[in-house]
Amino acid sequence: MHNLKLISASAGSGKTYSLTRMVLDEVASGTAPDRIMAVTFTNKAAAELTERIRQKLVQPDEETIRDRNIDPMEMRSQAASLSDAYIGTVNSICARLLREFAFEAGLSPSIDILPEEEAGRLFLLAVSRQIGEFHPRLAGPARRLGRDGGGSGFQQRPDWKKDVQKIVDLARANGLSASDIHSMAKESLDGLVEMLGRPSKTVSDQGLLDHLEQALGSIQKIDDATGTTAKAITSLRRCHHAVSHGYALWSDWSTMAGLSAGKRSGADACLDELRDYALRVQHHPDLHRDVETLIEGVFECAADAMDAFDAYKGANGLMDFVDQESKVLALLDHPAVCQRLRERIDLVMVDEFQDTSPIQMALFAKLGGLVNRSVWVGDQKQAIYGFRGADPQLMDEVIARVNDDQLDVLEHSWRSRPELVRFANTLFEKAFAGLISPERVRLTPQRVDHHEQGGALGLWHLHGSRKELRFAALAEGIGRLLRGAGLWRVEDRETGELRSLKANDIAVLCRTNGHCAEVAEALGRHGIPASYGRGSLFASPVCVVALAGMRLLLDCDDRLALTELARYLPGHTSASGWLNTLVHDPDAA
Repeated sequence: MHNLKLISASAGSGKTYSLTRMVLDEVASGTAPDRIMAVTFTNKAAAELTERIRQKLVQPDEETIRDRNIDPMEMRSQAASLSDAYIGTVNSICARLLREFAFEAGLSPSIDILPEEEAGRLFLLAVSRQIGEFHPRLAGPARRLGRDGGGSGFQQRPDWKKDVQKIVDLARANGLSASDIHSMAKESLDGLVEMLGRPSKTVSDQGLLDHLEQALGSIQKIDDATGTTAKAITSLRRCHHAVSHGYALWSDWSTMAGLSAGKRSGADACLDELRDYALRVQHHPDLHRDVETLIEGVFECAADAMDAFDAYKGANGLMDFVDQESKVLALLDHPAVCQRLRERIDLVMVDEFQDTSPIQMALFAKLGGLVNRSVWVGDQKQAIYGFRGADPQLMDEVIARVNDDQLDVLEHSWRSRPELVRFANTLFEKAFAGLISPERVRLTPQRVDHHEQGGALGLWHLHGSRKELRFAALAEGIGRLLRGAGLWRVEDRETGELRSLKANDIAVLCRTNGHCAEVAEALGRHGIPASYGRGSLFASPVCVVALAGMRLLLDCDDRLALTELARYLPGHTSASGWLNTLVHDPDAA
């Protein structure tokens, strides 16, 4: 990492501006724009960075012209070569490299890339046989451990089949093989067993039944009509029935360990021995057997599923984003490819580095070893999303390994009002204490408030036991805010003058896309216009089927089109045999 510059850039600290200036500096010093590789994580970010750079090249500002002693006409002429630069998302750049070096990679220049939203669905289709083979073995332990996907809504339990997919996704993001997954089952199991402790024959279902009966007998003799005691008796009876009939979950033991009843009447004391016994569930021999069966089975299934998924994609000429990254990583070991990239690229820039996965980290490191300079920009505070296998610890490790002169911190906030910046400083400095140094958390506000502006912070309490009521209360609050818009003055982006608040000045952040839709509906009922991302029309099932059908008419060997049709046509959502028939018998299409 001797040629690496790492930039810690908080939100609003001028990250895109800094990246643009770096590119201009490179161009001003004689580097052609097409010799720069800039990697982002979204198409929107890539388009914004490209447009910013193009604008500065076509119309360089006076500061750039003066400080760098450049010829504006020369800068404008360089803008034409920007379209040849490697600027885009990780996967768009990987796709371009695989096309350009298809011969060295042993691939066809024409590759069908699975859209990210399709890859997960196709995975379950491709590995349905493996899931079916393991289901009889894992169904019982998964149900008792609460990982069978049962329940609904907020009460829906995790699903071991999704655990299989997650293990495969993480293994592939780390460049691991199916044999690596096999070896990890024991490590995972050993770690959990160490936490649980040794099993003991003194803990059993019969022991729990005896304590349940004793607790029920004692608590029913007490005259206590409180709701707490009534709920406790109901829970005791339900658990007794579940255990005695063999359908109890291990979580029922935890429920009994935390059960409470009326204290004044003495009912709660009747539960003491039951609670103490239920707390010993971690030593139950059957729990240890269920844990061992489920962990070993899930890892074995994941290893088999990984091989099956790779075979399915290979047979149908398909590739997903992780395949792209893996193949480019292998391609960067090819001497001829490395030499051509050394001759082609001088600078590698990585934006939003905190969203990097291990395999992407390996890619950036190898690319950085081929060029004169690398610049990685990120914000540890924003590394919270687990974006496609992202590992926040990677940025921590890089910061720990670089020299002080290789690390820059953007210290100023250019976006937010001073009161908001100070609030964020106070909040995040404490939240990240011991994890991130204060100088990489704290920002100095650069904006200046107008004298007429009021406060920048407010607090609303939304009452309502259901989300529908809370969303309605939120919409009513926004309505009152707009009706009293003169109390909240905002700075107009175009004029810089203060004006009254408008509906399009307000953003509502929600946890899920479904919540966004419900909030928008609630606002609509109050006559407040609202827009939210509804997804692309082309991603709707009708359009997917229509486009796939048209592509299939043009090319009966289009495997991606066949896969999309196999998923959406009625009666064929899991019939891989139907797809194979179409692949090997084009006339059947």
